[in-house]
Amino acid sequence: MTVAGDSAGRADVVLAGLLILLGHAGFALCETGLTRAKNAAHAMTLNALAWALGIVGFCVCGFAFLCGGILPAASGHTGLIHLGTWGILGNNGFFLHGISGDSSLLLLFYLMACRMSIAATVPTGALGERWRFKSFFIFVLLMGAVVIPIFGSWVWGGGWIAQLGPKLGWGHGGVDYAGSAVIHLLGGTVALVCAVMLGPRVGKFDSGGRPRPIMGHNIPMAILGNLIVMVALIALNVAPSLTASDGQLYLVVVNSLLAAVAGAVAACLQMTLAYGKPDPSMICDGMLCGTVAIAAGCAFVEPWAALLIGAAAGIMVVWAVAFWERMGVDDPCGVISVHGLGGLWGLLALGIFADGKFGQFFNNVNNSNGVAGLFYGDGKQLLCQCITAVACILWGGIAGGLIFALIGKWIGSNRVGREVELMGLDVPELGVPAYQQVANPLATLATRSSEPRPASYPISSGGQRFSIIVEGVDSPTLIGAWSALCQAGEQPPSEEFTQVYPYLTTVTGNRFRFRGGDPAIIRENLSRLFETAIPGKPIAARIEG
Repeated sequence: MTVAGDSAGRADVVLAGLLILLGHAGFALCETGLTRAKNAAHAMTLNALAWALGIVGFCVCGFAFLCGGILPAASGHTGLIHLGTWGILGNNGFFLHGISGDSSLLLLFYLMACRMSIAATVPTGALGERWRFKSFFIFVLLMGAVVIPIFGSWVWGGGWIAQLGPKLGWGHGGVDYAGSAVIHLLGGTVALVCAVMLGPRVGKFDSGGRPRPIMGHNIPMAILGNLIVMVALIALNVAPSLTASDGQLYLVVVNSLLAAVAGAVAACLQMTLAYGKPDPSMICDGMLCGTVAIAAGCAFVEPWAALLIGAAAGIMVVWAVAFWERMGVDDPCGVISVHGLGGLWGLLALGIFADGKFGQFFNNVNNSNGVAGLFYGDGKQLLCQCITAVACILWGGIAGGLIFALIGKWIGSNRVGREVELMGLDVPELGVPAYQQVANPLATLATRSSEPRPASYPISSGGQRFSIIVEGVDSPTLIGAWSALCQAGEQPPSEEFTQVYPYLTTVTGNRFRFRGGDPAIIRENLSRLFETAIPGKPIAARIEG
């Protein structure tokens, strides 16, 4: 895990780190595009700040926890805490003490911080449109300081997972070349646990628990963001080869590229076969999932295996996104499936497809054999990969969930209030809307968001004017429910909706203004719509001329 050469000759490492950091711009664009306009500034801000918070925590103690056991003796800060004979935690190098004069160690911190920041950002994609800013701030800081580094020390810092090879003779111990576990599976696991604890967005599931589509407001933005993230993830995979100068650079680049394209094509085909048409966001998810899956084994498998690993990831991610929705988990950007499932599959794929040509001394295993998987005669390597995956899921679930719960208890709630969520988080949380032409987010819900089908249902230009006042529920809840009813879905609109919408002109609070149509019929159908959309409320509607 040390960096070969000095900083003067490692411009390639610096560039790789910058490309990894560029991935946060991609995450910001992707997550913002896949969520609603009323939360655009909030989504952008979380991604703009997550990497910074993670790196601050990593500087304070995360680097010491992760790398304290592998720092060269010359730094004066070598140390790994042991439980019996098994290393569990680095304990030197806090606040980067003792490394400022060593250019190779400074470069090591720089690149590890850039890599770790990706994992710290992952939960923002699953918790979007409802995560309270104060909770986010504290949680991501602790992700970079504690959650990621401690597990990282077990795999990359000479800890007990890495020691399974030299101590027990089980292959080369847990192997994760570029972060399928330490970055992706860990980030995806934390995202899953926190999403379950936080609960779904208002209106995501109907009264029967069936998921409703909540469309993102800018798909081109999301696609551009995913392409930028893909470049960053390839840089993430390449980084270890640059730092170690191990000669695997070109194989890593080719394998990462092949896995990415195979994932995109496979997801496109799977969506077309399963649903009749490809989906842009799922194609992107397949591309990223393939890049995530190859991270663990990109230096150890043949290109044909990289294609297979990426294609399998592209198919799996389509299934996984639908599975989590059926389980009642709301993940606006699919990060649990992309990073969590992709990371898990990547770990296991290494244990199956590694060909034994590289890694003779990986994790300090001193033999003539490289890292080999099940298909190449070493079933114990697959066992180590399974142990690594189980340890990652348990640690991420327990540590991430416990920290999230404690933060929520301390600040009152990890989630914004219902009224804030319905209005949009931009102004209540940050004080500024993303799109300045919209002065009032509540007005956005009442006007633009309520008219998604003007071509199919033009507003009537004639007839008497009248209003219907809906009572029995507060205005923000009412407007949020109406906005959800107006979202275009796979099924055609209900009969009740088609009896109401063509005559609607404006919505202000609980007052629905109409022109044309039969007031009694419209009142009756509007009541039915809200009784279904807001169950348990004593909905009453009256006509006002």
